This record gives sequence, structure tokens and C-alpha cells, in this order.
Amino acid sequence: MIKTLSFCILFLLTVAVFAQQPQAVKPLQDPMAADILKDVSQKMNALATMKVDFVFKQEDSKSGDTVSFKGTILMKGVKYHIDMGVSEIFYDGLTMWTWVKENKEVNVIEIPPTGDNSFDFTNPRNLFTLYNGNYKYNYIGEETVGGSICQKIDLFPKEVNSEYTRMRVWVDGNKDQIKMVKVMSRNGEHFTFRIRSFTPNITVTDDMFRFNSDIHKDVEVIDLRGVK
Repeated sequence: MIKTLSFCILFLLTVAVFAQQPQAVKPLQDPMAADILKDVSQKMNALATMKVDFVFKQEDSKSGDTVSFKGTILMKGVKYHIDMGVSEIFYDGLTMWTWVKENKEVNVIEIPPTGDNSFDFTNPRNLFTLYNGNYKYNYIGEETVGGSICQKIDLFPKEVNSEYTRMRVWVDGNKDQIKMVKVMSRNGEHFTFRIRSFTPNITVTDDMFRFNSDIHKDVEVIDLRGVK
């Protein structure tokens, strides 16, 4: 179960690696791909809140092993709550709580928001707003995903030494929404994030992005803030 949590975190960090690669000489971009991603980013950035039901899958192309699970993400600005069943992650814009239910413990760390537009683990909203200057884009064509006709785009990190070779995204053209993201690494591991349902502008309260130790009195709180 702990592996399940680490796989999901690794996927989000994988996307972070793509978005934060240092820029070299800016290559030409596929105009069609850039326009599609820009439209998605503008639409997603206009939303105050959102709820995403997803399926996460990790595949090892060498061994053939796979791990998959369903989960839900609530988002409000930089705040988020990821529920993966066996574990949950809360982030209120400064403090992150990682609750591993099997161990009956929650780890608490502090992660200040970056204040810029790069993707980092403090804002999974950016998983749905992939348009920025840190990618090379290539429009591939159309493909049906979950009954929706999607536009398929490959994104490549500009840093040639990245351990990740490619990120492929499927965009629902009728809704200007990311339908699926797949990250491929050089070591043969593939990470796929597929959206089952998307609900914009839902009603949320700020306490939904904080772990409540008063309710979960049997959970040990391990406060790692200030620990180096």
C-alpha cells in the first residue's frame, strides 16, 4: 500500500521534472499543438475550484508488472486534497499532510508555494495546464479515449539529459480538457493518469485541505517541519 502512494507522488514529480527543466535554445514548436494546449490552460486557469476522479497506472515495460488504482483530487488555487483510498494528501498552500492509513500515521511538512507558473508538487492543477515555454510540442492526431474524441500531443523535455523521454497528452477537443497523460522514462517505466470525470467550480471549504487530527485521534502525527 505504501508503494501505491509512492507511485502517485512519483508521477506528479515526474511531470514536475518535465516542466522545470532549464531552457536551452528555444526550438520551433508545432503551432497546432501549442494552440490546443494554450486553450486548455486558459480554460483551466479560469476555474476557481475543480474535482477530478482519476485512474493512475504504473507499468514496467521490462518486467510486465503493473499497478493501478482510482483516486480523487479536489483543488482550489494552490490548495489540494488527493484521496487514493489507502492514503490521502492534504495541502493548504503552505503545509502538506501525507496520511498513510495502514501505518496510522501522518507526516507533516512545509512547502511554500513558488509563486510562479512552473509546475511543482505544490500545485497539481498544473497537470491540467501544460502550456508553457518548457516543452517541445508535436501534434500526433486524433484518438478516442473513454468515448471522447481526443487530440493527441507529444511533449518533449528541452533538457536532452532528462531521464524522461516523452509525455503524451490526450485533449478532449469538445471540452478543452486534458483526458489522459502518459509519461515515459528511459528505464522503461510508464506512468498514466486518466481522468474518469471532471467537475468544475464545485463548493469546497478550506478545512477540506487540512488534516484534522481532532477527528483522527488514533493517527500519529509526525511533524517534520523545520527538520533538515
